[in-house]
Amino acid sequence: TRMIAGWERHHRGDGVRIGAVTGRLLRPQTPSEPQRLDACGMRLVPAWRHFDRGSGEVDCGQHGEAVLVFGATGAASLFAREALFDVAIGGEVFDPAFHTFREDAELCFRLQERGWSVLYEPAARIVHRRFNLPERRTSMPQAVNFHSLKNRYLLRLYHQTPGNLLSTLFATTWRELQIVAWVLFRERASLAAYRWLWHNRRRIAARRRTIQHRRTVPPHEVEAWFRSDERPLPRH
Repeated sequence: TRMIAGWERHHRGDGVRIGAVTGRLLRPQTPSEPQRLDACGMRLVPAWRHFDRGSGEVDCGQHGEAVLVFGATGAASLFAREALFDVAIGGEVFDPAFHTFREDAELCFRLQERGWSVLYEPAARIVHRRFNLPERRTSMPQAVNFHSLKNRYLLRLYHQTPGNLLSTLFATTWRELQIVAWVLFRERASLAAYRWLWHNRRRIAARRRTIQHRRTVPPHEVEAWFRSDERPLPRH
């Protein structure tokens, strides 16, 4: 909290409100392996996937400057109380429909849509032992994969705008074909995610209306994160 408050005092007047600070997450190091990064903030890609910047890369000092990023990983981040109160819906910071995956990304979408920025601070170093990785999906419990798939669609249903739908149409369509094929032929237990989404369609639509009504930032400003991993800090 002091880190957030101190940064905002220094940059008051720059028009940037820091709602969260995320640090330089490192994977546990073994004697036979080089130090690897786990996360240096969160980034978006046009296929509507979110990734941890630098994840799995050998730590060579990259991502060494403080910058603004799209999101803060839920593994280890600080959030300003004022920001959390501002983006809460019905008094709840996290959507109760989310579980296991992507709740940090959904929260960061709401932060960005309400004009809160996320600061990546490389001086804050944390060791994080990550268990869930895309390459381990086939060995994950069925319930975990169900929530991962369900929450991916919830992100889009809550936050995708008509303009973004058009600009990401090719990437998202290709990704959807891959996902549907995977579920049909390799992960049929996750078909339950589609049934869940259908049964809860009215609740989802109502929450989307609330989120979109409360946004204060034009859609194109948030959607610029699909084309950029970071933004420089304002300079005096």
